Amino acid sequence: MRSDEEAIARVIGVLVKHFPKQRDDQTARQREALLRLEATRIYLPISIGSAAEYTQEWRDLMLGEMEKVERMAANLREVEAIFDQIRPDTASHIAAALATIGPLQPAPRNRKILCEILKSDLAKIRGTIEAAALGLSAGRNITKRKAGGKRKDIATMVAWNAGISFRNLSSERPTVRTKWDDSSAYGPFFALIADIFEALEIDASAEGCARKAVKSIKEGIHPVSGQSLPLALFR
Repeated sequence: MRSDEEAIARVIGVLVKHFPKQRDDQTARQREALLRLEATRIYLPISIGSAAEYTQEWRDLMLGEMEKVERMAANLREVEAIFDQIRPDTASHIAAALATIGPLQPAPRNRKILCEILKSDLAKIRGTIEAAALGLSAGRNITKRKAGGKRKDIATMVAWNAGISFRNLSSERPTVRTKWDDSSAYGPFFALIADIFEALEIDASAEGCARKAVKSIKEGIHPVSGQSLPLALFR
């Protein structure tokens, strides 16, 4: 292929073919941006290079993301602490102001109740973020392969990333169906992988990679390292 941009454009073409409809809550520009994002995600393993390089790059990415999420949770804990330290009437005014732009609208008239609702919401958000940080902590255990231990896992990673894109674009978990008569693979996700492999000139079994991607996504593990990596982290 002549360039990364050309390759990404080919993947976008495949995504348009398999996901032709635009959501009701989505503008044409938003759809275009989403398709480019997903195409870039799918092409990422190829743009990075070898499986060893990809695993190291993945580790660095996960560590960076984990630090950001942990910092976010820490900041929310600090907000909760400050909220408890300020005067009750000040906290109530803040809660009332936030309620006009957030999910609490229409706000209850009792500002004390409103204040408690806001504190509860902050705690729930913090808990969710801390759970995400725990999931991302798996990145600490992902290490670069030793010399001589490389495997051609780029195709598997392309299929796995495509599984994330499939979920994001269809709101369905990727699966590979099997024909009863000859045990061959079929279904929307398998067809997507087959077309992506053709577009990117990947010399690997689309069926084998698709099935491995489905298994890894279902079990919540990284298909190369085997470390825990829940799909819920990729929203």
